[in-house]
Amino acid sequence: MNYPTATATEIATPPPGGKLPRILGHIAFIIAVFLALLLTLWTTAALYFDFRVSWLRIPMAIAYLAALVVLWIKLQGRWLKLAATTAGFVLVLAWWLMLRPSNNRDWLPDVATLAYADVAGNKVTLHNIRNCDYRTETDFDVKHYDKTFDLERLSSADLFMVYWGSPNIAHTMVSFGFSGSDYICFSIETRKEKGEGYSAIKGLFRQFELVYVAADERDLVRLRTNYRQGEEAYVFRLNSSPEQVRRLFLDYLRRLNSLHQTPEWYSAEDAQLHHQHSQPARVLGTSPVGLAHALQRSR
Repeated sequence: MNYPTATATEIATPPPGGKLPRILGHIAFIIAVFLALLLTLWTTAALYFDFRVSWLRIPMAIAYLAALVVLWIKLQGRWLKLAATTAGFVLVLAWWLMLRPSNNRDWLPDVATLAYADVAGNKVTLHNIRNCDYRTETDFDVKHYDKTFDLERLSSADLFMVYWGSPNIAHTMVSFGFSGSDYICFSIETRKEKGEGYSAIKGLFRQFELVYVAADERDLVRLRTNYRQGEEAYVFRLNSSPEQVRRLFLDYLRRLNSLHQTPEWYSAEDAQLHHQHSQPARVLGTSPVGLAHALQRSR
């Protein structure tokens, strides 16, 4: 009986398209592993920084990593292991998103009192305007006062850019001028508790509340030009119409009153130059890049 035989060429030739799917599968798995590592890094850091019982932060982070190692050893199938890693991330993310900011903590004196505004027609009364009397950066007396401003006298808006290291990152403040040499300055900052210090890494998590400081230029600007070491401040006049300046000023007041009623988390992105330009740029109807072209050096 004759049986069909395969030639050597037929035996050696792989099925069409056999290698490409395997290569793509390997690439997809490598990318998935890299993403899983990033998710694990973030999840571990979130437990380490944001778990509310401080003495349990390190044990919780270690326990999470240990549980992942056990799952990767016990589970069969590489995609199942990645699915377990993703599930762990989703659980921690759900917990993290439920963390709520508060206005009731043991705050540092300079951010303990929130400013707010009453608006009645063209009259704006700002409450709790800060005016610290500095002896050094860390030695000062905190003072506050209330003052009423007339929006008809609002004449200018200046953007302060404060650099302390990298030329690509700056802290920005906006100061509004009224005829008669009255100025009120706003700074977006972290609202720190006693014993806390600022950390850019912690700022990526839910460590700080957000605060809009309303203060004298003698407070916010002088602190950075006269007392803090290694900081350089530049001021630019916003080349905007009176209507745009008024709209920007009222927008700051809305944010001020919103935070007075409902606290929000601070995010490290808020400290980046691009993000802090977004509010003036949005209100003035231009992009952050366009805003830079709308500035002129002033005062």
